[in-house]
Amino acid sequence: MAFNKLIGCVLLMAALHVNAQSKQSKTMLEQIAALQGYIQTAEKGYKIVSDGVHTINGIKNGEFNLHSIFFTSLQKVNPAIKHRAMVAEIIALQIAIVQQCKRIAQPSSYTNSVCNNLINESLKDIDALMLVITDGKVGMTDDERIACISKIHTAMNDKYMFSQSFVNRANTLGVQQQQALNDINVLKQLYK
Repeated sequence: MAFNKLIGCVLLMAALHVNAQSKQSKTMLEQIAALQGYIQTAEKGYKIVSDGVHTINGIKNGEFNLHSIFFTSLQKVNPAIKHRAMVAEIIALQIAIVQQCKRIAQPSSYTNSVCNNLINESLKDIDALMLVITDGKVGMTDDERIACISKIHTAMNDKYMFSQSFVNRANTLGVQQQQALNDINVLKQLYK
């Protein structure tokens, strides 16, 4: 009987073990099924995030490309602006300033200094003009370029007007000095 009890115990334990193993297997299968559900949900979430990132990238790159095209267009000078009459006038005024300074009848160190400064300043205006009308030098809209050219034109015109006035005064002063010298010489001749 003890043997039967022993066999009964072993069978009972085996049954319990099989039953416990069956419950453990069932629990594991349920956990595997749950994990597969989580994996599918995670894959769907990853796809949504990935698609969103790609969409944002596309929008960002499209926006960047639009900005890039815009800023590149600011580097190009409209040919109508390059060939404006004001541009030619600025250059003509600079040449006229140089010619005005050459008209001084009796140049002195002062008149030479004033003319050299005037010519150097007018050359700076020409350099500024070249920046504005040369492709790739500065990024400006057409309106900004026109406004800048207008300012340069005004500055150059002011320099030209000053050069005319200065040269006329210098020549008048020279004539007056010459007349004064002539008068002194006549007076010296009379009182000799």
